[in-house]
Amino acid sequence: MARTENPYLPPTSDLIDTTYVGTADIAASRMKRLGAVLLDFTILMVLFLAVSLIAFVSDPAEFQIEFSRALEEDSSWFDINLLDGANYIGLAVNAAVFFLINGYLLAKRGQSIGKVIMNIAIISVDTAKVQPFGKLLMLRYAPIYMLQVVMNFLYFFVFIVDALLIFRRDRRTLHDTMAGTTVIDLKLQERLRNERKSVEVTDSNRDNL
Repeated sequence: MARTENPYLPPTSDLIDTTYVGTADIAASRMKRLGAVLLDFTILMVLFLAVSLIAFVSDPAEFQIEFSRALEEDSSWFDINLLDGANYIGLAVNAAVFFLINGYLLAKRGQSIGKVIMNIAIISVDTAKVQPFGKLLMLRYAPIYMLQVVMNFLYFFVFIVDALLIFRRDRRTLHDTMAGTTVIDLKLQERLRNERKSVEVTDSNRDNL
């Protein structure tokens, strides 16, 4: 006798039910998120130091002049930076390097290199899928980091508030809320998916006896 599908079973999907998204059930731990940030920062710093070393070796005198000038022109905490072109250049260079390294991973998998290593990913709270790259860029990254162009203290204050929001139950930061995203633990997601499939198979067998 041929088996027939039970019409009352919920549809199976590779995605986790959106009811779990934005909750602590599959949210990445605070330590994993911090680890990913530190890894990404370390990668950028290594690249910066490598470029600085190359510049120093190629022309030590010019490097020392430019380094001294950068220290003298460093803005104070409460200076308005809007008219300082160096801030725009610095922000553009930092963003270009970050997205050159991580752009493809963010667009395809919702991950930076640090997030790949920590096995976590950014997804939309509405669709439980990877957030479109343009939306991710404009809503998750740009607003907060553009504050560097306005005032150093303002950026630092928002950065601290953003980081402290990780202690909410759903572990979503300010930039997560702005972009409609959350960061999930892929290992927890896989475990939950397997548990759900196991329940579905058990229910299917019972109904077809």
